[in-house]
Amino acid sequence: MALDLLEGTGEAGADVRAKINNGLLRVGSVALIGTISDIDNLSYSTSSAWAVAADDRVYAIDGGHRWKVLLLGEANYDLANANGVLLDAVKGDNGEYNFGSLRPAANGVTDDYAKFARLIARGDTDGTPPRIYVPPGQYYMSQTINIKSPLTIRGDHTGFGLDTVCQFIFPAATTGMVINRFNTLGWATVGSGGLADGASIMGIRLTGGRGSAFNIEQSGLFMRARCYLFNVSVDNFAGHGVYNGAGSDGNPYLGNTNLAYVNHVLVEANRGNGFHNEGTDANAGIYIAINAKNNDGWGVYEDSFLNNIHIGHHALDNDAGAYFSSNQSLLLGCYAEDGNGDNVQWAGTMDGCMITDFSASLGPKLQTEQANGPRALRNDTGGFRGTNATCSADLGSESGNIVTSRHTTTGISYPFRLRWKASGVGVEIGYGSFSTALLNFNSNTTTETYGRSSAVGESVQMNGFFLGVGSGARYRGTGTAAPTTGTWARGDIIENINISSGSPMCWGCSVAGTPGTWIAGPNWP
Repeated sequence: MALDLLEGTGEAGADVRAKINNGLLRVGSVALIGTISDIDNLSYSTSSAWAVAADDRVYAIDGGHRWKVLLLGEANYDLANANGVLLDAVKGDNGEYNFGSLRPAANGVTDDYAKFARLIARGDTDGTPPRIYVPPGQYYMSQTINIKSPLTIRGDHTGFGLDTVCQFIFPAATTGMVINRFNTLGWATVGSGGLADGASIMGIRLTGGRGSAFNIEQSGLFMRARCYLFNVSVDNFAGHGVYNGAGSDGNPYLGNTNLAYVNHVLVEANRGNGFHNEGTDANAGIYIAINAKNNDGWGVYEDSFLNNIHIGHHALDNDAGAYFSSNQSLLLGCYAEDGNGDNVQWAGTMDGCMITDFSASLGPKLQTEQANGPRALRNDTGGFRGTNATCSADLGSESGNIVTSRHTTTGISYPFRLRWKASGVGVEIGYGSFSTALLNFNSNTTTETYGRSSAVGESVQMNGFFLGVGSGARYRGTGTAAPTTGTWARGDIIENINISSGSPMCWGCSVAGTPGTWIAGPNWP
């Protein structure tokens, strides 16, 4: 309670509390009580030491609770005390409603849904979305909490574990919470209504009854509108933990969650995936520090139409695997421990991740670590090399194209390609269908002999070349005779590879044409 409420009393705090214990202490139209339990002493009777009248404000010194006294007989009220005084919760100095002011049971058994529903509907009556503080406790919610305004729900749950601080408990066959669009309610499509874009859920744990089998419509938190999640835990639901499934075209469910922001969310022991993204309008979101543990499906499942950014996640013991992506989403600085099914199938880009075991379906990787060392910019479908692999930096796959180009105007695929040689003992540069390599770079393990008795390692080989600039360049190549096909320019030279005494050193084109006129060079002695 604000200290200025005591101004003018002329009494010390201990004296104030003593007076409260004997009856109300009034400061103007404000009636002060000590604790929330003193609310049962309030009475409409003017002869009572605890007398109040309609429109009085009642403040509890301990707990910061605030109420407005309603007229006797009012039909709509938050709670009634033992003497029949009707009260509505009002905002504190910080602009928040305190859920504790409605005196929920907070024992995890008695149904507190109706009381909580009154607060989340406040935006429908006063025109502004409510900000609600949930004090520590276990709150049984008999049905789904549908959010229809950009409200804020704030509790003291840290999101680091499955503690019972600010825990909402739901029956087995129930969705926990739905962040709705203007035309949705729960899993259904409805007419126009409240829009929850911008809703914030912070410091709350949602716990389900798990159920006997997977049911997507019994997920823990269903995102159908853009929202903010922070320090949230979702556990033991029959569907996914957090289900982000939205499309303005209804694919897979009507909604729009583009640009959602999620930070530090624990999803554990759900029958589906821990965190699941899907839909035509579930894109461009930022998801940070998702801790996915012991889910029956994937830890993080990414199947949105375009892509999202995933940063700093952790995955452990998820039956299907740690991380899955069917799109070009970024997985940045994430960690997956042993015990995750297939572990990782990520079609997008991975950067700075520590993954103990990769599956076959992998997209580009930037400095991503496996047990056997980091890999860089690899785009392949064969996974990483075996247990004897060492650190390397690879572009593309070990047996195919490393770098390819496509002409953006003509659309020609692969006009130039840098690829691994089929034998894996070097790289080569070619054009188009790659019928003949233009340039070869051979490793020290090459089998190329170039006419020698043994292989020549660490060498460069070209299929002829032009010496000079522009129209003044002339061809230099090798052969066993003067060309009889092809079009040639005056000054082109073919060197003789079958050297013997009396044979020409080369042949030169003296008259351009097809094949032109060729004359033999000087003979070998």
